[in-house]
Amino acid sequence: MTFDKEDLNEEHNVLIKKWVKVLRSGDYKQGRKALKRKTSEGCEHCCLGVLAELQVEDESLGVKWSDIPTGPRGDQYVILNDNGYIADGILLEEMAAAAGFGHGYNSRRVEISHPTVRKIFGNSYDDFDLDPDCPPVLTDLNDKGATFAQIADMIELEYLGGE
Repeated sequence: MTFDKEDLNEEHNVLIKKWVKVLRSGDYKQGRKALKRKTSEGCEHCCLGVLAELQVEDESLGVKWSDIPTGPRGDQYVILNDNGYIADGILLEEMAAAAGFGHGYNSRRVEISHPTVRKIFGNSYDDFDLDPDCPPVLTDLNDKGATFAQIADMIELEYLGGE
């Protein structure tokens, strides 16, 4: 489903603004390839893992983190919902919809347009090796080295109109 900014309501905007603020806060250590990963220093999160933390704290969606880490190395926490569905690298469908990103696989990875990515990265855009025929998604940009601050800038530009 293609994102339409007109579909965002005030509730979505509040959550997205909070997410952007938290990404810039320095309160979370950035990680790659997992929403939340246990490390010897605590936990690290990808950008969507930070959003997931906000949605878990809110409790209105009925989602929670697994009590113990799982995954091939036993270091990844997953998101669980009341129906037993699990998300380990992308958002659950209801989490993406609650944030205003729509439905579908890429919505659960949070699409960002090529012009937005190009505006944030300028000449470094080509370093991300993005497929010009597919919309970039935050999970890939996070895993390819975009910082939380850069991701916050992209979210703000794409979803909040550069507020």
